[in-house]
Amino acid sequence: MEIASPLLAREALTFIRRMPDAQRTDKALFRRIAKALSPPIPYATMGADDDRNGYLGSGPYTRWFKEELGGPRAGTLLPPFLQAGLLSGLEGSASDGNSSRSARAMLKRIIPTAWVRAARAQMGPGRPSRRLLTLRAALGIRMVRLLEEDARAMDEGVSLKHPSRF
Repeated sequence: MEIASPLLAREALTFIRRMPDAQRTDKALFRRIAKALSPPIPYATMGADDDRNGYLGSGPYTRWFKEELGGPRAGTLLPPFLQAGLLSGLEGSASDGNSSRSARAMLKRIIPTAWVRAARAQMGPGRPSRRLLTLRAALGIRMVRLLEEDARAMDEGVSLKHPSRF
């Protein structure tokens, strides 16, 4: 399935390419138009999920990570050193994440976005944090478990001789 975006239409792109840089940079023209047409609602300056480590370190996530990484399926999918390392990183680590979130928010107000982009471009792709790696591992384990359950249900309840029952 292909999804079309009206902002990628040839006419829209041609119009945008003709605009001066000052109107395109940081969505200057869009902001002016939106401000003129909308009620006075302040714009968000950061993404709501900007600090992944804040919510990934919360109690509910930590409990879920421990369930997935400590389950029997994890031992068959992950190398033992990785499973043990991810689990040990979860010990006593549940937090509310407020202190790191407020510090990050303060730094984002001080450091210009252009500087952050330039630094990221110079550093290249970053390594995922331990929390992000833990999330990816837990999601992978969960997905394999769900697919196995689906396959068992299909095997028990649906005959391949009757494809209309899918």
